[in-house]
Amino acid sequence: MDGCFSHSAWSLVRVVLWRQQYSPSKNIIIWVPDYFCNSSLRLLRALNANLIFYPINHNLEPDYKACRDLAEETPPDIFVLVHYFGCPTLAASTKDFCAKHNAWLLEDAAHVLRPVSGVGKYGDFIIYSPHKLLPLPDGAVLIIRSDGPGQFDTEKLHNFGPNSAWTKDLSSQEILERVPVQNSIKYNAEWLFKRIIQKSGLGPKHKVSEFIETGKEDVKALALIKPELSYLSRILLGTLRNTLADVVRTRKRHQLLWDHVLVEESNLKLLSLASRPKQREWTPYMAAFATKNENIGLRIFESLESHGLPVTTWPDLAPEVCANRDLHENAWKLRHSRFYLPQHQSLRSKDILNAVFQLYTGNVSRALEQFDLKFNATREQWNSMMYQVGQSNLLQSWAYGQSKSKIEGWKVSRIVICKFKKPVAFAQILEKQFAFFRLIRINRGPLLLEDSNPEMQEDVAKLMVKKLGGWKKGRLFIFTPELPLTGKILVLM
Repeated sequence: MDGCFSHSAWSLVRVVLWRQQYSPSKNIIIWVPDYFCNSSLRLLRALNANLIFYPINHNLEPDYKACRDLAEETPPDIFVLVHYFGCPTLAASTKDFCAKHNAWLLEDAAHVLRPVSGVGKYGDFIIYSPHKLLPLPDGAVLIIRSDGPGQFDTEKLHNFGPNSAWTKDLSSQEILERVPVQNSIKYNAEWLFKRIIQKSGLGPKHKVSEFIETGKEDVKALALIKPELSYLSRILLGTLRNTLADVVRTRKRHQLLWDHVLVEESNLKLLSLASRPKQREWTPYMAAFATKNENIGLRIFESLESHGLPVTTWPDLAPEVCANRDLHENAWKLRHSRFYLPQHQSLRSKDILNAVFQLYTGNVSRALEQFDLKFNATREQWNSMMYQVGQSNLLQSWAYGQSKSKIEGWKVSRIVICKFKKPVAFAQILEKQFAFFRLIRINRGPLLLEDSNPEMQEDVAKLMVKKLGGWKKGRLFIFTPELPLTGKILVLM
């Protein structure tokens, strides 16, 4: 079963109210990780729910030893497990813990773009917040599973009612009288206006959060709209559903760019990368960077802020956590040793590079005179080099060039790039003359013969552009290089 809400905070309220149906006279105990946004708990506090903040370890997982001790006094009715920043958190042990204490397990996947391995496998409930990763004014999804620790059979699932009634029930609750709720039409109109202003480049300067946690609520940041998913978001979700693969690809590229310009090439040598996905196993929510301690973190944070970078902190810790730093030591350290940069798909690579221009040192330019080009390699030489290079591709094969020449009339040139007269790379070039210019194409090349270190890749790519391109020469050069997807290569491109 699944249903839609305007915000995931309403999903939490919905689950708590269901739990209260089983124990009407009891004040429901909700366990929340101490590394959690306090603003997301506003509605639960309005319900007078009993919030218990359990400690997490440095891997952003529950500290099960501390949890066992805590459960001796106040066992949970609902256990909230967070998949931080899109990265799946191991949940098997949590499911066993919840089953032992007759607790419902809620997997908070608000930072997760779409279902991935390790997310939504163990919980009774899973919540997603697509509006946090997609251009939507609002939007949250609540999913109920039958094989979580609660073991919901058909009768129990029936007690949750039809999903069409989930938000209607919330709208009739007294909680709406305790929390300021905006009209969705007004809220969406303001959101659209802000989007237009941002796209025009006339938006207000980025508001930087405080690096040192105060434990105070920012009331202005707590505005909510009614529980129902707005009509505008419902329409936009339908149009964005088929773009998720593009979102994943764009966010991964932005992550690589931030990593390269801030860690590999900048003067900020005290930074390290927080969790990163291998291949595309999950989609990062924000670009997370770690420092050794609070002092270093504050210094780098202020440096980035002074250069106008859109740097933020996360989360706004709950007052209960700030008041007991000994018990919640890891949460406090994580909050004050990490900062985050955006990588949403509306960003452009150019925007990221411009933002870090004053921090980015770049490579010292190297002379290209040490390279030269030799044209018209023989078939024997070409096949030998294709064998030598190891990882080649069809578009650089001799037979492909022959086919393009015979079928489409391209002139084919095969060049060898030499450094100090030693062959280091080769490329197949396609040419065609038009009225006022000559079109030159390289598809998936050049291929490097020896150590494909970043400097060699960069030099060969620059050489191709310098030697083969140029409007003054009457040439239009279309270049699709055979290069790995790294931050350095993205900067080069």
